[in-house]
Amino acid sequence: MNNNNNNNKMTHELVLNKLYEFNLGDMSHCGFPHNVMKKHYEKNSSPLSFLMEKKLAEWFHNIIYDTTIVKVKMDDIEIRINPDLKDKETRKILFDQKAFNRNGGSFVRSSMKGVGREKNQACWELWCKKQVFIWTDFCNLPKVKVIATSGKDCLKQFPNGKIHPNSKDELFNNKTLLPITLERYLDEHFG
Repeated sequence: MNNNNNNNKMTHELVLNKLYEFNLGDMSHCGFPHNVMKKHYEKNSSPLSFLMEKKLAEWFHNIIYDTTIVKVKMDDIEIRINPDLKDKETRKILFDQKAFNRNGGSFVRSSMKGVGREKNQACWELWCKKQVFIWTDFCNLPKVKVIATSGKDCLKQFPNGKIHPNSKDELFNNKTLLPITLERYLDEHFG
């Protein structure tokens, strides 16, 4: 049985730098009770992130789940971006869902994390600047806070790509960034 709040059934317009709150309701599945799944996701939010990518497209009517790879180029650098979502109207705005949990958050490319992998600074900065990160706060499940912030603003605020757990308010309650509609973002970046 799902105990979804009414705000989960309504769709919203995603606006950058605006905070949204949702309730996932009953998180039990695959025979595991709600509390077991909640504790699991509090320790490892990666599986929940995969589900959240599709949930975001349900919560916001102006974005769509679309993982089609996009090639972007700037100066002599060309990279491939595999977004989670795109804007519904033009599919030019690329979105990457990012989790914030009890360990904090990171927007370092997964292909640049891990043993033996190198972080190419120029490629990473281009990858960030060409996307909008949709941050999902999993610290108080089943409640989820959501905020979309441009990769460019994330780079300014957190230049190493890592967000300490104590910096949660800087990310989710940043009063210095004004709300931006997707239409305005399109005009500024693609117009």
